[in-house]
Amino acid sequence: MKQQDKLIETGTLAPGIYLGTRRVANANSPANPSYFRHQFFVMVPNKPEKFKGLDVDLGNGNRGILVGGYRVPGERVLSRPRLKYRQNEPDDLAAIREYTDTHSGSPKSKAFWKPVLSRPIIPKKDIDDTIRRMLTAGKAYEKSTAKRPVYYPALAPNLLGMRPNSNTFAQTLADVAGIDKRRQDFPKGDIGNDIRLPTKLFKSAAKKKGKELVHSKNLNPGIYIGSRRVAMDTGVGKAPIGRHQFFILVPQDPNRFGNAVDKYGDTPAIIVGAYNVKPSFFSRRRLRYHRNYGNDVKAFREYFSTQENPKLPKFWETHISRSVNQGKSTDDIISKVLKAGEAYRYNERENPYMYPPIWKNILGRGVNSNTFVQSLADAVGINSRREDFPGYDPGSKLRISRDMFNGGEK
Repeated sequence: MKQQDKLIETGTLAPGIYLGTRRVANANSPANPSYFRHQFFVMVPNKPEKFKGLDVDLGNGNRGILVGGYRVPGERVLSRPRLKYRQNEPDDLAAIREYTDTHSGSPKSKAFWKPVLSRPIIPKKDIDDTIRRMLTAGKAYEKSTAKRPVYYPALAPNLLGMRPNSNTFAQTLADVAGIDKRRQDFPKGDIGNDIRLPTKLFKSAAKKKGKELVHSKNLNPGIYIGSRRVAMDTGVGKAPIGRHQFFILVPQDPNRFGNAVDKYGDTPAIIVGAYNVKPSFFSRRRLRYHRNYGNDVKAFREYFSTQENPKLPKFWETHISRSVNQGKSTDDIISKVLKAGEAYRYNERENPYMYPPIWKNILGRGVNSNTFVQSLADAVGINSRREDFPGYDPGSKLRISRDMFNGGEK
């Protein structure tokens, strides 16, 4: 077992950031279902004086800050419950106090919440900075969802892991804060931990760069996201609804990437994305990574042709948006994108991602090519980017587990 995956057994919490999980139940209710678990963060700073007024008593001499996402009833009668950010939520506080007490020398608590903790790997010098990032991201989410709420799923979608919940919130917050080495799956019932919320909800709304559509006969070096119409499975005609996103990578030094680069007019580029692929006659369709793949290549060539001559017919109706590289080398980011794509290719062999059936895809309830592009962008740190293009982009708000973009064949 990896170090960051180990469950810890101690009543004294050293400075660090801990990912906890507890049973889901109201403390005043006799019902205590064992099949639902709720994830939350326990943050114990190196220098508590920096967070004075935010930390609380965690029991057994420990102090820290608790954060997570929670099911909060709507503000009006019959309104839907929402997924909201909270600090030091009472049930989490009760659970962590139960934990520190039951792991002390003379426990007094009864096992109600049955919490467990895992300590992600974070260098000691980075603990307080990471805590500050998480608190800032939580507040940004709170502000982003004030007018456009994220609704908590009903029982059936929640049981099936189809919609974001508190576990989704915890794992997305970890992604945003850059906590890569952590446990994601705990014993029993972590429903929703393998999907992600859009990271833009955790970022300041003031940043708008990287979202403008591009209209040019040539693309300068950079990272671009394209969106095109979806073709029918028969290859004849366009699907009535739905768009497909893909990456267009334009390097500064094309020679660095060898035969991965193709020429599109005067623009050298690499096109990458994920696609609805049936590996064999009897197998189910899967979400597979490819480079310079069929219809994306056709759509990109059509884009340049129609920029040159706007009167030409537009079958693919392609839109392109340039992401902001945030001061980093374009070619270094391209290398990260390609490496992450190959890691997904390798990991997907062992952990297949099945392409959703058409009804689920149309409703935006299954991971697809749009999910792949946005998840890969998160994984390599491309934060300033467009997520929603003209038309319908189902799946762009879901996320694939970041683990799928790590490692791979050596």
